[in-house]
Amino acid sequence: LSHHPIHAVLQLLPLHFFPSRILIHPTCAMVNHVEPKWPPFNPFVRQPTTKIGKLKMILFGIILVPIRAFGAICTLIVGLLWSNLCSLGCDSSKPYSPLRRSLLVGGCQVCARILLFFYGFLYIRTKYEIADPKERAKQPQPALVVVNHLGFSELLYLVVSDGCCFVSKDTNRALPFIGKISEVLQSIFVDRGDGENSSGGSGG
Repeated sequence: LSHHPIHAVLQLLPLHFFPSRILIHPTCAMVNHVEPKWPPFNPFVRQPTTKIGKLKMILFGIILVPIRAFGAICTLIVGLLWSNLCSLGCDSSKPYSPLRRSLLVGGCQVCARILLFFYGFLYIRTKYEIADPKERAKQPQPALVVVNHLGFSELLYLVVSDGCCFVSKDTNRALPFIGKISEVLQSIFVDRGDGENSSGGSGG
């Protein structure tokens, strides 16, 4: 059987490819399916937490939550002050000068990365389809990025990675810190109650 062409193909296929049992003709060899130890991770489904995991959440939460909350608030204050300083004396509805925008986005990128740190993202591994940085720099930059919106973290990452502004609902203007910073970054605010009405916008 080891020299049979079908057996050679089976050696190259992962175990999860097969059903619980498979009959190979003409040798009638049986291959049993081995259940994986851990189920495949699905980011759209909440995973069950063990008792030890819940205990860790309680103990570390008592210590880390106040530290992270304090650090995040301080970072937001710094980000707001930096945004107001960089937009001082200019109209945010019109395009910024290259220098002003570079300073504004650079400061917001630093603050966004610090917020991700306090949010729990100590290290972010990034993979690119084009591994060579020089070749990647030659590629045209996208004018629009469409992503799944599951929470606050991916917005911060897009600020860090690309200095993006966003399309956001108009009620987010009233959010403390974030609303003003979003305005200065020239985000586009949309009134969801009226499909033909939008307010604000990017001049660039």
